[in-house]
Amino acid sequence: MKVSLLALVLTSATLFAQTSIVAGETAHLLFRSAPLRGGSVGRQIEDAVKDLKKSGLPIKVRVFATPAAELKAVGEAVAKAFPPKMRPVVSVIQIARLPDAAASVLVEAVLTATNIENPNGLVFISGQLTQAPSGAIAPLVERSLANLSMIAGGMDVRAEDVLRVNCYSSSLEDHAQVRAAVLASFARADVSVMQIQRTPTSQFVECDAVARLNAKPAQAVRLINPTQAAFAQAAVVNAPRILFTSAFASTSSDDAGVRVALASLQTAVQSARVTMDHVIYVSAYPGNQALLDKFRALRFEVLVRSNAPASTNLVFEGTGLGVDAMAW
Repeated sequence: MKVSLLALVLTSATLFAQTSIVAGETAHLLFRSAPLRGGSVGRQIEDAVKDLKKSGLPIKVRVFATPAAELKAVGEAVAKAFPPKMRPVVSVIQIARLPDAAASVLVEAVLTATNIENPNGLVFISGQLTQAPSGAIAPLVERSLANLSMIAGGMDVRAEDVLRVNCYSSSLEDHAQVRAAVLASFARADVSVMQIQRTPTSQFVECDAVARLNAKPAQAVRLINPTQAAFAQAAVVNAPRILFTSAFASTSSDDAGVRVALASLQTAVQSARVTMDHVIYVSAYPGNQALLDKFRALRFEVLVRSNAPASTNLVFEGTGLGVDAMAW
């Protein structure tokens, strides 16, 4: 059964309407993904949330769901896993496949820990896309990881301080090699690998990362964008808190529908009494290239071009557009 990205995001937005944005103390944030497992969707999500709660309190949850995950079951299971007054913000994104064929969902979370984990702050590194018309995935991931290492090294981030790496791929044929390559570069990172399109037109890998800073930066927030591109290479954050939003959905595939998603994002950010120039990272989950192009063309109607945030935006499965963000 094909489940649209639009429907998935709309379901989570309905279930978690009272929780569209949440704040976490930067020094106490953790980034984890739960082990993949089989079983019913409800059981997979229940067990994943139990695993994640062992590390801290989840404040932001992303569920990457394959077409095998029944839509209603995903929404119900996520809602059931959290008491109403302790629900995190949630994004549910459709993908094509996971490395474990028995698994239909990958659940990851941003959590708050009791102990101070990041005394000097964090850096969020934009997705580093590498692609080729055909061929193996492993050489592409090496290039993506090299770019991550170069950006991290430019901020004196040690390899062992990279906390999470997500690699979004056109194929899982080399998934074991991809995972091994990530861990060879960043041995302590929490690693997730997924195929995000069932019928890609080329081979690609895009990996993004979160890392702990080794020295306290002079500024509360700095966007690394040396070429003044449409997105920053990275967001360096030592502000006391970071805001996380749920995913907001387009209502249609035309410009008006994309503007609805962007306007909803803007409303959520402003509800925390901050302006859009405080947005530091935006993730977009379009279901096709046309929607990705529309998002890129329209995003600066609400985002601030002179403060372009870091970003990961690729074509995922589904038919709609979802967008979420981090701010300070």
